[in-house]
Amino acid sequence: MFFLAFVSLFLCCAASPTTSFTALSFNDTDVDTHRSLDKRSPGGIFITTDINWGGTTGYAIQPFDVCIRLDPPWYHTISSFGPDQGNAAVIYEDYDCNVLGPTINYPGYGNLLDIGWNDRIGSFIVKAV
Repeated sequence: MFFLAFVSLFLCCAASPTTSFTALSFNDTDVDTHRSLDKRSPGGIFITTDINWGGTTGYAIQPFDVCIRLDPPWYHTISSFGPDQGNAAVIYEDYDCNVLGPTINYPGYGNLLDIGWNDRIGSFIVKAV
């Protein structure tokens, strides 16, 4: 039975027309002129004030193992939080990295409501992973 199903599936797919794709080529000099396409550096954190990476956005390279204190407009307003690949961030509710929260790994959360931390982050520490 399995063999017959496999053969009929093979014949069905073998008889169907194929779609051809045109390969796209990239000009290396064009890519080099767009510095924003460079790989991000260790310590990079992307934050936004609205869920799903909306609202006011911010990106900064932060030092590892240092408490980053959030001032307005970021204090208790972050709804999306994303460390760059190779980084993680321990988030805290207070301003001085004392009231411990979860660790957020790459790619982060587009909606901090998913982990109960929407508009609660007051500070964070970036860690190398």
